Amino acid sequence: MSGPVTFFRNIFTPLFLFAAFSPVILSYSTPASAQDIDQKFAEAKGKFLLTALNYIELPAGADKYNICVVGDKQVFISARDFYESNKGRLKPTSLKSIDSGSDGISSCHIVFIGKNYAERDAIMAKISAEKNSVISISDSKNFAAGKGTMELFDDDGKLSFIINLKKAKQPGLKIDSRMIELAYKTI
Repeated sequence: MSGPVTFFRNIFTPLFLFAAFSPVILSYSTPASAQDIDQKFAEAKGKFLLTALNYIELPAGADKYNICVVGDKQVFISARDFYESNKGRLKPTSLKSIDSGSDGISSCHIVFIGKNYAERDAIMAKISAEKNSVISISDSKNFAAGKGTMELFDDDGKLSFIINLKKAKQPGLKIDSRMIELAYKTI
């Protein structure tokens, strides 16, 4: 299929997917307990990692996105469950959980690093040393102001994000301008 139908599908499918999932991703109800809040926020972060792919261009030669989740099992499980239940509607993706160390990071296009992960600096050093560009995302405070590409945070019951434009515009990284517009803030 080519012509207007292909153009329409290429332009509007990502917008439709984000519109369909954004209420789930960007807002979550405030549950009664702190544990419930943490679980809902982890679910929102896992969904964000997958729906954000609509705004991130796959590197040349890759046939699927490789997302690595480091030091946050809840986010990994949420992303995996969301991917499995929406496989036909999401871009082809491989999800990998990394509990410790930086082995396996070199194959990742996107790395999510949990805020409580003790070896965050070692992971960021490994990412910086790689020749391939990697989008680094964390829910750690001031992550985007430091070496990270994106920082996720709870904005009164909504998942919001900050983008480090210098990191986002590195050679090899292609984040769509529409995602930058959706950011809470850019630095």
